[in-house]
Amino acid sequence: MALIRLGIENYGVLELNKVAALKTGQIESQTLLSGRDFTSAAPAENGMGVVVDKVAGEVKLPTATSGPIYLVATVEARYNQFKQGLNTFNHYGDDEAPKLPLLNMGDTFTTNTVCFDIGSATEEFADEAAAKTALAAYADTAVYAIPSANGSWQITQDGTAVAAASALLKVIKVYTLPDGNYGLKLEVLRNNREAV
Repeated sequence: MALIRLGIENYGVLELNKVAALKTGQIESQTLLSGRDFTSAAPAENGMGVVVDKVAGEVKLPTATSGPIYLVATVEARYNQFKQGLNTFNHYGDDEAPKLPLLNMGDTFTTNTVCFDIGSATEEFADEAAAKTALAAYADTAVYAIPSANGSWQITQDGTAVAAASALLKVIKVYTLPDGNYGLKLEVLRNNREAV
């Protein structure tokens, strides 16, 4: 399996629509990023799905057996006058602690931190154009998003992948984000809580 990110400018953007953790206080904000999982070449971006390893005291990328999924939702910082905007923000290194609301059933958010499978026996989409064609028809044929090994939400219509996923989200709208990039509005259908 080769995961390919949908083409965007710079880094992922997130727009919180309805996230219960903001009211319930289910937010992790004092756990540092794993320096192995998040580097300058592969930083944590807003909109990613991640896990909190409370034993190791680190925020990590999800695996197939990951526990509950948290959403990277850190308020964007202004680096300098020449580098502004929602899509210029990221975290990396083991001295950063992002804001991570726990995803709950019924939560909705919009992001462009999305990928798809290509180049393997199980590939679903031949290229980005095919993925966007499937996404355009989400109202007729359901498109789901599941956690991926790179933190992006992997879009899929594969029933086996949907059944096995530790968290399952559904595409409920396709539109343009405030920074002008293509984005998906996702609704959380389930989040594995057994590991909490």
